[in-house]
Amino acid sequence: LSIPEKGNEAAEAVQGLWNYLLKVDSEEKLALVREMMPAVEAGLAAFSNAEVLEAIEARRKGKPPERKPLRTAEFEQLISQPTETPGELPAEDEDFFALTATRDRPPAGVAQVVLASRLREVRAQIGLTRLEPATPDLQGEYDLGVQSAPLGLLADWLPASEIHGEGVFVRLDEKAVQAWEARTAVKNRGRELLAGYEQWAAAYENPPPFPGTRFYMLHSLSHLLISAISLECGYAASAIHERIYCAPANDDRPMAAILLSTGSAGSEGTLGGLVEQGRDLRQHLRRAFDLGVLCS
Repeated sequence: LSIPEKGNEAAEAVQGLWNYLLKVDSEEKLALVREMMPAVEAGLAAFSNAEVLEAIEARRKGKPPERKPLRTAEFEQLISQPTETPGELPAEDEDFFALTATRDRPPAGVAQVVLASRLREVRAQIGLTRLEPATPDLQGEYDLGVQSAPLGLLADWLPASEIHGEGVFVRLDEKAVQAWEARTAVKNRGRELLAGYEQWAAAYENPPPFPGTRFYMLHSLSHLLISAISLECGYAASAIHERIYCAPANDDRPMAAILLSTGSAGSEGTLGGLVEQGRDLRQHLRRAFDLGVLCS
């Protein structure tokens, strides 16, 4: 998912213009390049010469920018989106455009709703596994020990597709989540889930860590909301994807949020119906609750 990373904007801008900047080693040369090339000036307009030179030097030395864990970086960018202004629209070439919904107050237990009318996703086939899939951890990183077979021994490229779509980001109130986690019934259910996990994990040499009851709650809520929203937004439930942002209360950055998004290489994914459903979240949560009551 292509969400600009907060704090590394200058490095990303330099990376995109590197062919024009690779020989720049002084402020004088940078000023000349910015003046002579409108495309460079447009790409670096938000940054001072000092910031750009620092990013150029770091890239030249092969020093990658310091990056936060994947889900944490996305979460911080999404919750920092400005409030919506009537009539504000994304630029034609903008790949990411999101605004915090303000038309109605979020339902109880929901801290923030962000409407992402532009989302870009790149899907690449990097290999294959048999018997056991490569499973990401809570940060979305695939570092849990499952080795994939390469697509080819001599291939120096990967098949990939670029997908444009939209999404609704729902951040739950952290205090409400912690109060829910403190309930006796939730703790008892958590022990049952942990016992089942330990029985399953015993068969594996390097199993993923137990995700915790917070993750189960977010995952369940996500699927119930997908079922509820799909009845209204014009997308099939199978076309709506979930992205879970989960970190426990004792983490440096607690997270309890979900991103429901859709996108495809065809026409489905850019219809605009999903974003508008974020404005009726109270109604969809009620329907999701009713669906949950009937769920085994």
